[in-house]
Amino acid sequence: MDIFYPYNEIIPTRKAHDAYIWRNCASLAAAGANVTLACGKQSLAPDRLATYYQTPRADQLQVKTFPILRRNLGLPWTWNYLFNFAIQRHLLRHRPDHVLFSVFKQGRFHLSRRLDGIKYIYEVHELAWFPGMAMDHSTHWKIQVERDMLAQADLITTTTDALRDILCSPPYSLTNPIVVVPLAIEPPLITPPIELTQPLHVVYIGQLYEEQGIEDLVKVIIGMPGIHLTIVGGHPQDIQRIQAIVPDHAVERIKFTGFVEPARLPAIAASAHVLAAPFRACGRMPYVAHTKLNEYIAWRRPILAPDLPIVREHFPELSGLASYQADDLQSMTLALQQLQNPDTWQEKMTNCQATPINTWHARAERYLSILKGL
Repeated sequence: MDIFYPYNEIIPTRKAHDAYIWRNCASLAAAGANVTLACGKQSLAPDRLATYYQTPRADQLQVKTFPILRRNLGLPWTWNYLFNFAIQRHLLRHRPDHVLFSVFKQGRFHLSRRLDGIKYIYEVHELAWFPGMAMDHSTHWKIQVERDMLAQADLITTTTDALRDILCSPPYSLTNPIVVVPLAIEPPLITPPIELTQPLHVVYIGQLYEEQGIEDLVKVIIGMPGIHLTIVGGHPQDIQRIQAIVPDHAVERIKFTGFVEPARLPAIAASAHVLAAPFRACGRMPYVAHTKLNEYIAWRRPILAPDLPIVREHFPELSGLASYQADDLQSMTLALQQLQNPDTWQEKMTNCQATPINTWHARAERYLSILKGL
C-alpha cells in the first residue's frame, strides 16, 4: 500500500500538528505501508526529523521536499499554490493508493482536482464552526465551503467522537464514511517513580493561547502558597501576557521555561506531582483531541483537567484524573487542594499507572485495516 501525505510547511514547526503528522507517517510505515511525507524545501533531513520527534527511523518512510514560498511576494496568489501545484504534478505521475490531508486549503485544492484510482482521506482536527459559536453570514459561508470540500473525500477520519458527531449533524450533515481514529502516544521506556513532597509541583506543557486556560491555573496557584507551577512552552508574547498577572510574591513559585525540544519533555514531566490541562470550555476545545492528554497519560502522573465529555473520552472510570467544573476557578482550587492530600494523591498516582495507552503501533494497524477496506 502506497500512502502519500502532503503537508505545506517546512518542518519542524514547533507545533503539535507537524509532530502528529510525522508520528502518523512513521507509524504507518513501521506497520508495513510505503509512506511518503511531502513537505517544504529546507525541512530537516529524515534522520534528523526522526531524532527531533523521538521516533525510530522507519525504512518505508520517505521524505520528499517541494518548493514552498513563505510570502506571496506581492503576487495575487498565496504561497500554498506553488506547493499544491507541485504536489498535484507528483500525484499525476506516481498515482499512490491513498492520499491523506489534514489542512483545509490543501484538501480543498486537491479534492477539487481528484484523480482516478486514488483514494482521498481527510483527517479532521479543526472545523470552521463548533456548537455554541455564532452563526453569522461569514460563518455560514465557511461551513458551506468546508462541507463541500469534505463531501468529496472517500473517507473522513476524526480523533474524537465529538468531532464525528458534529460532522454527522446539521449544519454539516455529511453522509460519506466517517471513522474515529483516536490520537496515540509512544510510552516512555521507564516512568521514574516519585514521592509526594511539599510543595506540590504542578507542570503544564503546551501552547499558551487563551483557550488553553493557563491564566485560570495561574490565578488559582497564586493563592495557594503550597504549590509550585512550571509552565513549559509558548511563544514569548504569550509568556509575557501571563507573567504580567503574576504578583511579586508568587514569582518564585511560577516558572516559565519557554519552548523545550520534545526529547527533553519526559524528564520535565517526571519531576511533576501533577500534570495540568486547564483548557476552557469554549470554541473548539471541548470537541477536539488534546495531544497533551495522551502525553500526560503515558507519563503516569495524576492529571488535572476539566470535567468535559472530551476529557472523559480519554479516561476510564478509575484513572489518575482529578477533574473540576470547567471554567470554575473555585472548583479548580478544590481539586488542587484534594491533590495536596497524600491519600488522595497516592490513590490518583496508583490509578494512573493502569490507564490504557493507545500506542502508535496499535493505531497504525487499525488505520491500515480501515484503508484496506476502502
